[in-house]
Amino acid sequence: MKNHAPPLLRLVALLFLFLYGTLAQAQDFSAVNADGDTIYYNFISGTTDVVVVGNGDGTYSDTINIPSTVTHNATTYTVTTIGNIAFRNCSTLTVVTIPNTVTTFEQDAFIYCTGLTTVDIPNSVITIGRGAFYQCTGLTDVTIGSSVTLIDRDAFKYCSGLTSIVIPNSVITIGRGAFHYCSGLTEVHLGDSVITIGYDAFSGCSGLDSIIIPNSVQTIGPYAFYNCTGLTSVTIGDSVTLIDMHAFRNCSNLRTVEFGESLITIGTSAFDRCTSLQSVILPNSVTTVGNNAFWGCWSNGTLVLGDSLTTIGNGSFYNHSAVMTIIIPNSVESIGVNAFKDCFSLRILVIGENVDTIMESAFEDSRSLDTVYSLSPIPPTLGPNVFKDCRAEKILVVPCGSEEAYRNSAWGQWFPNIIVSPPEQMEIFDTICQGSDYVANDFNLTNVQQSGVHIDTLRSFTGCDSVITTLNLTVNPTYQHTDTVTICDNAL
Repeated sequence: MKNHAPPLLRLVALLFLFLYGTLAQAQDFSAVNADGDTIYYNFISGTTDVVVVGNGDGTYSDTINIPSTVTHNATTYTVTTIGNIAFRNCSTLTVVTIPNTVTTFEQDAFIYCTGLTTVDIPNSVITIGRGAFYQCTGLTDVTIGSSVTLIDRDAFKYCSGLTSIVIPNSVITIGRGAFHYCSGLTEVHLGDSVITIGYDAFSGCSGLDSIIIPNSVQTIGPYAFYNCTGLTSVTIGDSVTLIDMHAFRNCSNLRTVEFGESLITIGTSAFDRCTSLQSVILPNSVTTVGNNAFWGCWSNGTLVLGDSLTTIGNGSFYNHSAVMTIIIPNSVESIGVNAFKDCFSLRILVIGENVDTIMESAFEDSRSLDTVYSLSPIPPTLGPNVFKDCRAEKILVVPCGSEEAYRNSAWGQWFPNIIVSPPEQMEIFDTICQGSDYVANDFNLTNVQQSGVHIDTLRSFTGCDSVITTLNLTVNPTYQHTDTVTICDNAL
């Protein structure tokens, strides 16, 4: 069969294969360690440091001890780096000893070392490079030293035998896919200096039961804990401002989430299909809930929206079928398409006074809906089917003076029964002495002589609004006492 690939493309492909295949074999010198193993090295230009490089054949097995120094041609060099693909495909290597002179693991340093069981990363190491322990499926015990600042992309990806990991306080960044599909991982302790949890960092860690995000973390990246199906509880620190898209999507056993007080944005599908979630209580700092953010969390029975929220995205609370009461705060300006669709148990809905747009099917099929309070004097604009398949007998309560405007708008189609907000009720408890005046709270009572508890009612009117105030006034009696005395003349 003829190869029809363009000549230039074939040349580039061949060059790549040649360079990749020979990269581990290019070495400046070799030396035998104390155990009789031959290890290969490259010089680091301008220094007396060297990089451990592989021999390209993946023949290291059992235990390998990397020395801290190595002598070549009468010069002693310090081992500071484990190089790219240095131990690639050493599938029978079980233990590696790394000296405390090493500062860096380069890309794919131990990739596909499927028999490796134990790694102790010394305190000298600063960077664990991309894919350093990629698919080391037999790895069960990893200790990360206290100087590591970066766990790079895919560093421990597919290390399915790993059961626990302690991220030291030195680590600032956990890179993309760093622990992706470490399915045996049941415990993760995050250090107090982590700022960013990267894209896909812990996704597919199905054995993970709980996670505490420390206060140092500012961003939880996209898909960070996606498909962690064993996760039951999450505590999010007070510095997190963004939970990015799909961060906890499909965590189907997640029951409780405690949100930090600095959270601003919950991204698209962040908690999509968290079907066991029992409550959603958003802090007052949250301004945006993205599209499908809590889609299909059908076990949720409590929904509290913070008073800084401005945007509720499309499908954000779709199928919260256990929620009975929803209060849209006054800060909200728009409610997206299907935002609360299929909230089958919803009975009472309060829509804040600044909502100006409710989009298509936002509350469709909320079949238990009994009463809707719309606090805006101007009827919000309704998209198609906003209240489709809700109870026909439902009541709409509107502000004083707005009844006609609602009745003549699209609201009148869905609510034949529109009433004005009932009077506000106030109750006051106070105490005075007998014979005193009570002039307060619009009451004007003078020289009150009768002791005991007096109850009075005052109704104040502003347009068609009214306030009914009930005064419970306790009047304490006063006592007078007269004594008779006898004195002699001129005694005073």
